[in-house]
Amino acid sequence: MIMNRFKLIYLLIVFSLAIPVYAQRVTRSFNDVSMSEALKWLNEQGGEYSISFLYNDLEDFRVTTSVKNKSVPDAIQQLIEINRL
Repeated sequence: MIMNRFKLIYLLIVFSLAIPVYAQRVTRSFNDVSMSEALKWLNEQGGEYSISFLYNDLEDFRVTTSVKNKSVPDAIQQLIEINRL
């Protein structure tokens, strides 16, 4: 049930992104930050993206990874794969 919830959240995040022809690239190291904080940072990068998520539901998941020159959707996918949501 929890896995289905996170899959739904992931799909909502991905489908809420407006993907331009020239995707914005991001680079950032995350060291033991909450998934909510990582998604919030990605959302603040501006551009054509708007990320919607349930902050409290993702607060307990911690992220430690480096995102290097990836599009925002690819960065989100990397964060989710790290935590196997």
